Amino acid sequence: MTTFYCKDEKVVYLFDRYSNHPDPTSKNVFASKKGEQYQYQVEKYWVVTRILDDDRIEAISRSGTVHEIDCHDPRLRKATWWERTFKSKAFPQRTNQQQAGEPACDFSKIS
Repeated sequence: MTTFYCKDEKVVYLFDRYSNHPDPTSKNVFASKKGEQYQYQVEKYWVVTRILDDDRIEAISRSGTVHEIDCHDPRLRKATWWERTFKSKAFPQRTNQQQAGEPACDFSKIS
């Protein structure tokens, strides 16, 4: 199954974290053997900025950090309708400069 992402598409990435105190919104929380540390995942809300040639995408976070991710990474998925609607402020916002430019999807890259 090929997952196709478009420029400016909202995506969610499950990011692995380790700490003494997981957030209330953490998922897949596991305590260490002695219970001093926790391993868990948090959802990161990103927007695709570029489609790279080697089945990778470039995505940006709200803080402006740029990430390169493999399109086939199981922790990466498209944002659901619910997330796009009710968590829209968690995604980076577009500026006027970003709205103009190249087309959102290049359908020639679909395999």
